Amino acid sequence: MPKTRKILDRINAVSATKQITQAMKMVSVAKLGKVKERAAKELSYIDTYLDLFLEITSAQKKLPLLPTLTNRPVKRVLLICLTTDRGLCGAFNQHVLKNVVQQYQTYKEEGIAVDILPIGQKGFDFFQKRDIPFLKDYVDITYEQSISQVNHIADFARSSFVQEDYDRVELIYQPSKIAAKEKISLLQLLPIVTLPFSEERGEDAYQYEPSRDQIITDMVPHVVRGQLYKAWLIGTIAEQSARMLVTSQATDNAQKLIKELRLSYNRIRQSAITRSLSEIVAGVDAMH
Repeated sequence: MPKTRKILDRINAVSATKQITQAMKMVSVAKLGKVKERAAKELSYIDTYLDLFLEITSAQKKLPLLPTLTNRPVKRVLLICLTTDRGLCGAFNQHVLKNVVQQYQTYKEEGIAVDILPIGQKGFDFFQKRDIPFLKDYVDITYEQSISQVNHIADFARSSFVQEDYDRVELIYQPSKIAAKEKISLLQLLPIVTLPFSEERGEDAYQYEPSRDQIITDMVPHVVRGQLYKAWLIGTIAEQSARMLVTSQATDNAQKLIKELRLSYNRIRQSAITRSLSEIVAGVDAMH
């Protein structure tokens, strides 16, 4: 019976793995529900704020001369990428990082210098093993302190752009639970992209206090913060969705494997019993 004992050991091992993946799935479900509830409240405010900014800027022919609204020749780029701190989320990180590397190589071929700012331990580990320049000070964002930490990164990006350390700031993240290449989002964070002047709104459509230029100037830092925080929220939802999907598939595969192992175990055991009965019958016949 050594073979049956080996199969039983395998069944026990797979069953233990199934319990772990099932527990992880439940944790992901709970986290996904929590972040979706939070995002439903915060994204509504962020979207309204961003829409208001676009509406105000598109209502005047000439925008204030702010560095954050001005395009200049691109000589140096900062690429921010959102990855996870932990694994077990399928190809989530691989697709994000693959797109970052592709964007990096494209810029290098054009003679443009690039620095990468990875958010998430997986991104940090990835670039640490490669000859690609990256910033190491902005890796971890805790769920509880996410707003202040994201704001800190956004302020760093904005100040670096204003000081002309970088001529463009881009953000790469995963907006969908389906970790597919075509689902990766590339967002130009700086200079801020605005809509063209709208004749329908016109410059006299609104009254501004203290002034239109001052309002736009005051809104700019919050627009950069809002765009980055919105991407982080969407990326967090995508992460938990991917992790829930992966752990669910792992649990289903474990259950399927357990079923197959039990079937093999029963067949071997039945074969052994049949063989023993045949030997007994043959022994009885020999005695007569």
